[in-house]
Amino acid sequence: MTYRAAAALAGASLFALGSAAQAQTASVATAESDPVAARANPASAVLGEIIVTAQKREQRLQDVPVSITALTATALAANRIQNVGDLNAIAPNLTVRETSGGAGIPGITMRGALSYGVGPGADREVGFYVDGVYIGHAQGSIFDLADIERIEVLRGPQGTLFGRNATAGAISIVTKNPKGEFALNQEVTVGNYDQFRSKTRIDFPALGPLSAALTYSHSERRGDVRNLGAGTVWDYSAAGKGLRTSPKWLGSQNTESVAAAVKYEPTDTLKFTYKFDWTDAHNTPLAIGFPGFGPPVDGGLVATIHALQPDPSILTPITTKRPKAVNNGFTTAADLRVYGHNLTADWQIADGVGVKNVVAYRKVRDFATQELGALGGEVVPAALAGVFQVPAGTPFTVYGNASEFRHEQISDELQLNVDHKWATVTAGLLYYHQKQASGGPLGLSNQFLFTPTPGHVLSCADPATCQGPNPTKGTSKAAYIQVEGHLTSQLDLIGGYRVTRDSKSGRSPFGSFDVKETNSSYLLGANYRPTDEILLYGKYSTAFMSGGGNTGRFFPNLLTYAPEKAGSWEGGVKSDWFDRRLRLNLSLFTVKYTDLQFIIGGIFCGDGVSGVCVFTAGDARAKGAELEVTAVPVDRLTLSAGVGYTDFKYLNLSPIATAATGFFSKTYRPKWTTNLSAQYDTEPLFDDAHLSFRVDANFRSSSLLAADAPPQFQPIVTIPSIWIVNGRVALADLNIAGHTGEIALWGKNLTNDKHMAMSSSFTFMYPTTYERARTFGVDLKFDW
Repeated sequence: MTYRAAAALAGASLFALGSAAQAQTASVATAESDPVAARANPASAVLGEIIVTAQKREQRLQDVPVSITALTATALAANRIQNVGDLNAIAPNLTVRETSGGAGIPGITMRGALSYGVGPGADREVGFYVDGVYIGHAQGSIFDLADIERIEVLRGPQGTLFGRNATAGAISIVTKNPKGEFALNQEVTVGNYDQFRSKTRIDFPALGPLSAALTYSHSERRGDVRNLGAGTVWDYSAAGKGLRTSPKWLGSQNTESVAAAVKYEPTDTLKFTYKFDWTDAHNTPLAIGFPGFGPPVDGGLVATIHALQPDPSILTPITTKRPKAVNNGFTTAADLRVYGHNLTADWQIADGVGVKNVVAYRKVRDFATQELGALGGEVVPAALAGVFQVPAGTPFTVYGNASEFRHEQISDELQLNVDHKWATVTAGLLYYHQKQASGGPLGLSNQFLFTPTPGHVLSCADPATCQGPNPTKGTSKAAYIQVEGHLTSQLDLIGGYRVTRDSKSGRSPFGSFDVKETNSSYLLGANYRPTDEILLYGKYSTAFMSGGGNTGRFFPNLLTYAPEKAGSWEGGVKSDWFDRRLRLNLSLFTVKYTDLQFIIGGIFCGDGVSGVCVFTAGDARAKGAELEVTAVPVDRLTLSAGVGYTDFKYLNLSPIATAATGFFSKTYRPKWTTNLSAQYDTEPLFDDAHLSFRVDANFRSSSLLAADAPPQFQPIVTIPSIWIVNGRVALADLNIAGHTGEIALWGKNLTNDKHMAMSSSFTFMYPTTYERARTFGVDLKFDW
């Protein structure tokens, strides 16, 4: 039986049992992003309490002096958010783009910082956490989680409580706990592009102090861009990978996910929670298009080869809008597997005194090939046969990439929380260790640049570059404390400090690095509450992203790079008005980044052994604001808006930044982001059933895609200002044999925006990905 058939059978079985719609929990709802779920019922005109864990303990959002957007089930469903990659422009001053290559890597911008973390052992400016566990790998970090309860986006340096690698902020995903009573939940989605998704969750009855839940999810869809190079068979026998065939569609998905949660509560003061997640994905990478050639730094070789092709009809069109077809003949399906274990122990020692320990193990493995140059289908022209010393018509790879990645991590964090009338204290110790290997597969190069490939058989031209993925490892140890002194019932003073000791090492056939460093971060702030409904706060906070090294044989002065550091002033207000009919949260900030880390292609600094390398670009300053407003003007109608503004400017550039690329501009940093939503719930039509209408619109102002594009070429790699509109209409709270259900129609990117999304910048050409095509479908949800 196929996965799809099994999932459909499970859904049909639960439908026969009379399952119901997914329940919403008011205690974890957020009115800014999920306003209706934050109310006691759809008819209420009062915004509900909002609980987050942004300071590693449960608090009302309005009491936390951090700029936060939290997304719960309603907003996740309305915007089709299933992983971090779907968060683009959903929160002020946040953009997320999936990088090319099929490795599941998010490119994130937040408050002017650009976060990748794809270099050997490199880290990211935006920390990514699942159930309190830091995810140390960029590759494969866009993976489906079967049971997301909410996502919290924390903006600004989070150096004290979240530690290193949070110079811009953090994204925290919280998954569901067992209910402790029998329950079945079934969700089924069908849509265009052959979309099918099924998620089945079973909560088992508690056995004394033991409760458990199990979730299985299957998701598949066809890609939205046809591959003109489909059917091309590549021989990877030299790497033991056999034959791999280029797919017909690009952007296809076939993912299995499993989540398990077990809770053991032997006493009222002691609790253990174990969670397991597993994802197996076989996806075809996003389509790579071609908006145009850059300056002829290669002597015009690529442009000449392209112009002399005998059959232009099979080539990728030159366009800045998503085409119907491209030639990504080198691309084959990516194989990604991610899994993790997490055991959390909570012990309430006494009233107001608790200890928590979170120990976790995670592993990821990925193999992907990609036509990074977008120019598949090229052959050696007769006029250049002598130059390449192969017959005319021999297949020619402009820029292909074969990447293998392995990552393994273990971490343990011990926390102490004290809540006293005079002070609230959060302290902890952290140990984190990772082993990683990335690069080309054993027996093959990582990159094939200007390479004739007779018979599409891949070989190793330089044995020194074909020694397999290059290993790196790193260890981090930290201690932290944050104290909120309650001077009066209205005034708190806050101080926090963290010290971190990092060590990293890596090697390749051409070099190695070994870095040891100690860094500290701190926070000083004050909270003032003039009334119960208004919080004023101000703070200065710092954070750092650890340094590291490269392993290429060129540019010896690039072997190591310094830690990136951030220092930020922030002031804000969180307020509820008119008996909680209006919620207004505003933050103003300025942040200085020093020794910004930047990723460039390995062909420009490390001969392609590791694919990419990291260098110190220089210093920068960002300043801006974030405003989130939610209003319930009348019963059953909720309006919300989030607006982010960031003015980013380099203060200076390192000589390496300008010498390595020739030009260096700010990229992927829109000045404005906006997210708007409106939701209206009707009066009951029959029984408790009612219609729910929701529309979401997300805006990004224009931004440049290629840092190395000279001024005359920047227009072809600049994204104009765009809106992405999503909508959903649901018939909710249907009574089915004494239970409830829901049916919903939804659409994503309703205007079918086709603009570019991300570029792989190679100086002489600018291959890009595009906004995904309009999708629509039907959701069926049932609870038992």
